[in-house]
Amino acid sequence: MNKKIIISILVSFFVMIFYSCEKQAGPVLEIVKTASVTEPTSGGTYVLSNADADNVFANFKWTAAEYNVAISVSYSLEVDLKSDNFANPVVLGTTDADSLEITVFDFNKILTNTLGLEENVAADISIRVGSYGADSEKAYSEAIDMNVTPYAPPNAPDSLFVISGGVVIAKILPVDEDGNYEGYAWLPTADLTFIIAEDRDGTVYYGDNEPDDVLDLSGSDIVVPAEGHYKININTFDMSYTAIAQAWGIIGSAVDPYDWSVDVDMAYLVSEGVWQISTDTLANPIITGEFKFRPNDSWDPLNYGDGDDGSHPEYGAPNGIPNEYGANIAISAGNYKITLDLREYPYSYTVMPIAK
Repeated sequence: MNKKIIISILVSFFVMIFYSCEKQAGPVLEIVKTASVTEPTSGGTYVLSNADADNVFANFKWTAAEYNVAISVSYSLEVDLKSDNFANPVVLGTTDADSLEITVFDFNKILTNTLGLEENVAADISIRVGSYGADSEKAYSEAIDMNVTPYAPPNAPDSLFVISGGVVIAKILPVDEDGNYEGYAWLPTADLTFIIAEDRDGTVYYGDNEPDDVLDLSGSDIVVPAEGHYKININTFDMSYTAIAQAWGIIGSAVDPYDWSVDVDMAYLVSEGVWQISTDTLANPIITGEFKFRPNDSWDPLNYGDGDDGSHPEYGAPNGIPNEYGANIAISAGNYKITLDLREYPYSYTVMPIAK
């Protein structure tokens, strides 16, 4: 066969394969019609107030975005200063629906804490909706503009203090940017009351007048039912709080009977402010064991491991800092003194070999 004819046949063959592949690839995903915000309308003026914090600021609504192929569409509601033209937008929320409701409290928190608006000062902002599918870039609606005056942002001091009998007995520290604080305090039988203060002198302090698990400025002393080590959680945005007595122990395959069925109690050392246990029955003598810390012989409402257990990549590798629902802590057979230090967040623990 002529060489030129063979080359021509091969070229035609590869062109047909390429064309066939192109056909099988399907249409390129394209936006046909972007979403359009219908409520609220552009140009409104709003003055936010803490008195309306629990009320709905707006139920943002928009028309659905349309694509050239049928896909599942999600939406992202975004806000930015009008002058910044979405150079650094802040997400108000995401949804698969064509509307998103936001309260005055949440809207004000985002405007002041995240977007950085000054309290009690009017500012021009823009809001838009972005639509996107699984493998598509966002397509944005036209923005609506509004003039909004936020109120003073939620209270977020650097720390809080637990005061009992006029003495600071614990320091409560923030654990996130949503107003959540936590810490532990030992309350003895001699004084089962405390207040929460913003300074060591108790000049600005909170109690509970009802009591109803909500802090009141200059309120009555908070009373606990019995002596114990209390985990205190506070949210300074809504001033809710809890105080739950917790007695800690260890459990695991390193703890006799080595099947995660029995806790070994730790002792609280009042003078040192730590939980501790010394034992020669800690680790299974046959295999390397594991253990975790848990309070009140229960897995809920929390327990402490260390590091990523496969579902908490933010924890990283074990580092001596207990993580809520973290990975089991590995330990070989031997005699140990284990100390859990909950005096100040982030907490810590140590596992020290001891001679017997």
